[in-house]
Amino acid sequence: MVPPPEDRAFDRFGYAMAAGTNVIAVTANGNDTRGVNAGVAYLYDATTRQRLATYWPDEGSNNGNLGYSIDYDSSVVAIGATGDDQNGSNHGAAYLYWGFSGDRIQKLVPGDGNAGDFFGASVALDTGFKGGIVAVGSSFDDDNGTDTGSVYLFDPFTGVSLGKLHPNDPGVGHAFGNAMAIDDGILAVGAYRSDSLGYRSGAVYLFDLATRTQIAKLLPDDGAPSNYFGWSIAMHNGIVAVGAWGHAAVGVNSGAVYLFDASTGNQITKFVPDDAEPEDRFGYSVSMDKGVVLIGSYHDDDNGEDSGAAYIFGASSLNQLYKLIPSQGTADDLFGRSVAICNNTIGIGSIGDSVFGDSSGSAQVFTVPADICPADLTGDRLLDFFDISEFLTAFVQKEPSADFNGDGMYNFFDVSAFLQLFNTGCP
Repeated sequence: MVPPPEDRAFDRFGYAMAAGTNVIAVTANGNDTRGVNAGVAYLYDATTRQRLATYWPDEGSNNGNLGYSIDYDSSVVAIGATGDDQNGSNHGAAYLYWGFSGDRIQKLVPGDGNAGDFFGASVALDTGFKGGIVAVGSSFDDDNGTDTGSVYLFDPFTGVSLGKLHPNDPGVGHAFGNAMAIDDGILAVGAYRSDSLGYRSGAVYLFDLATRTQIAKLLPDDGAPSNYFGWSIAMHNGIVAVGAWGHAAVGVNSGAVYLFDASTGNQITKFVPDDAEPEDRFGYSVSMDKGVVLIGSYHDDDNGEDSGAAYIFGASSLNQLYKLIPSQGTADDLFGRSVAICNNTIGIGSIGDSVFGDSSGSAQVFTVPADICPADLTGDRLLDFFDISEFLTAFVQKEPSADFNGDGMYNFFDVSAFLQLFNTGCP
């Protein structure tokens, strides 16, 4: 478990999470240090669980809600503060910090904002795209009608505005910008209250960041009213994962996650867990990296009512691989309210955990199981020459890692088993 630095009730530590190489960023949007519900966020070493940095909002940020959303990329942290009042009540703001020092880079507040815009509802950061870009969702922006929503683009290092995005078919109340993900110059934006397939069925839009144009609109093959498709989004290597926690796969609000090909907009599959139950809200959170899809189901009841769970699915195999449940979970922990994965590090938030007071919250760190990709002997979840070299070295030296058929001998059958798994690929 990653320990919160203060023992405070209702901090909601674990509200949002992001992961980088061996680090986990965790928010506590109910923290009162800089004002009532001003919020705060932290960076932790995923191995030692030690706190590396703290990210504070402005002093006196009562109900600023810093930590409603968070993203991390290349030692830069972007954090949404939807309750910031600089441009009016609940207009919102976004903060950028240097990851390890905690020093603030920018506070972003758009020039055309208004009260109630909920700017900071989502953030998506790519420091490598054309010198860097950060997208900030303003899901209740009224540009095209009440709560139609928008997304602002900024240079994360200078704060210069790079544009503003709207869908080609904006709709009143659609809340465009509630969730986002960036991958390889493509921005995916959720509009979970879109009515395309019925009342609040939801939709996701893809934009080319180089041209600032919409290139696709994603809808599930079996979309229905109140699915909230687009509530959560993750994207990696051209695959988009979209959560729809209201989907009635096996009953009301049991939930589902859909995979799409970003290049074609076509649906690849739909994930529903093997033990799905009504009101589990599977898909409330989602994260993806190197072929592994991590999905939160924060109302799962395995450890008591609404104790929560998370699942691991393979983006290539399309199979359910693992279910994660905390060993000391209890009712109302809401484990899985937030999830994050990077390389072999998994972080999962439990905002209802009351170990340090009611809803003080907690976060737990897991390691991606090694047997998820047995031929990946280097542990980077990439199958390449280095894994073959590692196998051959272990085989010659008769190390246990090369005994792929488990018979205690080192022969052709181990080589055959390794090559078969290597050719199968990682999930």
